[in-house]
Amino acid sequence: MNTFKIKAKISFFNDFTVIGNQKRKYRNGLITDFSVRNDMFNSGQITFLDKVEVYPGESNVIVHIQFVYGNLVAPFLKVGKKFTFGEMGHPYGEGIVLDIVD
Repeated sequence: MNTFKIKAKISFFNDFTVIGNQKRKYRNGLITDFSVRNDMFNSGQITFLDKVEVYPGESNVIVHIQFVYGNLVAPFLKVGKKFTFGEMGHPYGEGIVLDIVD
């Protein structure tokens, strides 16, 4: 297993907000699926660089994303590449690659 880390700017959609009667918040260390191509999802962990948690509708959040199977996503993630992230095929955010960390 070979990991791959990027720096990205992400935004959370507003329409994935309610779980029970509460607004959903996303905590540092969130593990989710990323779509970097139409036919491929890859798990990764989001680390917020200047926050502990974010809420739906927040944008311009600067993060590091560590991909578990970096060898699968590295060829497709270049600076400027746009991607989405979410759970079970339901996106709850999008982002753009700012830098390749390692």
